[in-house]
Amino acid sequence: ERVDGDAGGFEWQRQSGHALGDLRSDIHCWKVKLQAPPVFVTDGSKGCFRTANGGQQRIYDCTPIGGAPGDYFDTGQTTGNESAYRNIPIGAGQELHVTFVAADPNPEDQVTLFVLEDPGVPPNMVVGRSTCTVHSEAQYICLARDEVTSEYPNQNYTIDYYSAGASPCQRATLKLTWTPADTDVGQSFKVCVIARDDSSLCEGQGPPDATSRGWFGETHCVVITVTPPDLAWLAEPAAAFPP
Repeated sequence: ERVDGDAGGFEWQRQSGHALGDLRSDIHCWKVKLQAPPVFVTDGSKGCFRTANGGQQRIYDCTPIGGAPGDYFDTGQTTGNESAYRNIPIGAGQELHVTFVAADPNPEDQVTLFVLEDPGVPPNMVVGRSTCTVHSEAQYICLARDEVTSEYPNQNYTIDYYSAGASPCQRATLKLTWTPADTDVGQSFKVCVIARDDSSLCEGQGPPDATSRGWFGETHCVVITVTPPDLAWLAEPAAAFPP
């Protein structure tokens, strides 16, 4: 029913413009919930490497990424990106510890890490369980804020640490432990890990890796090369016979 001027009508019927009788409907709003799969995270130097026990242990306590330290690769994912894979040399008898760390942009999602059967793992490598990192209310999580400023659509989007409430498993780790044997010398082994969250909101909405069990994120790999021993004299050998 058309309402002219200031004549009656229902409460939800509002005049617009200069009271020319044009009607507008109720206001309808939509809240857009951004979703994204988990990604692997590392430290600022991409090294996350230290030695222990007199050099007999090589420990990577965060996701080791390829490339020079501080030189972050520009591709969106590490999947299939050989330049992102870290080449780890290790000698026979040395103990290797590699930790993969993945986080989801959505703090309410829970992340799980899996080792891919193809290419698998070296003989006798120990694969730990995917372990959650629990965030309390007082802790901060790295998030992109969903904010629109007066400069939209030319505004710059920033990522910083914000309090997103408690998160049971927005971040997860998986640890690999291996001591190569003498028979492994001269061989290289690629080990790949994939991260998945537990959100099914994007199933059937376009992303092929979004399933009813969760959204599979990127795949990240390390290439472990077992090197032969490097022999060198530490001191001049004693003469076999006196001069």
